[in-house]
Amino acid sequence: MANILTIQMQSKLGQIEENLKKVKSFLASNKNQSLDLVVVPEFFATSIDYLKPEIDENGGYVIDEIRALAREYNTNFIAGSVVRQKTDGRYYNSSFAIDRRGNILKVYDKIHLFNYFGGAEGSSITAGNEICTVDFDFAKTGMGICFDIRYPMLFNEFLKQQVLLIVLPTAWIFPSMMISDPEQRKSLEDIWQSMAKTRAYDNEAFCVVCNQTGDVGHDMEGLGNSMVISPYGKIISLSDTKEQAMLTSIDISEARKCKQEFPKANLL
Repeated sequence: MANILTIQMQSKLGQIEENLKKVKSFLASNKNQSLDLVVVPEFFATSIDYLKPEIDENGGYVIDEIRALAREYNTNFIAGSVVRQKTDGRYYNSSFAIDRRGNILKVYDKIHLFNYFGGAEGSSITAGNEICTVDFDFAKTGMGICFDIRYPMLFNEFLKQQVLLIVLPTAWIFPSMMISDPEQRKSLEDIWQSMAKTRAYDNEAFCVVCNQTGDVGHDMEGLGNSMVISPYGKIISLSDTKEQAMLTSIDISEARKCKQEFPKANLL
């Protein structure tokens, strides 16, 4: 069994210290749990004001803080995303995979940027170009970020590589006026859950989605609905719209069993 803590939060715009304090508080409330993985959302430290302040290639003090938490709680970590500036001078939206000793194992640069319906992530961020998996001590894990979920061929690569777990930190947000309509919100939630279930089912892996929720600034609001999904496409755990740390225990051997029962990777 593996215990996964998904921290759904409402990150305050540009308030790094306050946002880190919130992560620490959620972890402290689960200090008696034996954790194997902690996941925080995309832009967890800054919300969508992600270019201030600049963070260096190694994630700056934000990732240093997360590395210290990984050591303190003896857990692996996927640190949602921070926007970092590489030595080439460009900015990348990057997710850090950190082990229990605080070592950075892998860094994934978001491939599919959000440049639609008024979004302009690509105007300041450079798209990554490498699919990323990481060998945690409990499962081989595929890494994605937010809008990647719309691109099934990326997840298909995880199937080819026999990944058992897929982790997606997200900031799935909409204009507040739009999301406040109950009927529209329900439709958005249905689509969101359906996409995540399909990615898990098609690729025979557990899928962890960790989202922003509530007002994230600039009249935008996170949808919430963080979730953990089985390789058979069943939602095991689902957050509503509140800030919360959701603890989910999964039997990782279930993904291996699924791949044995339906050896799809052999057909690719």
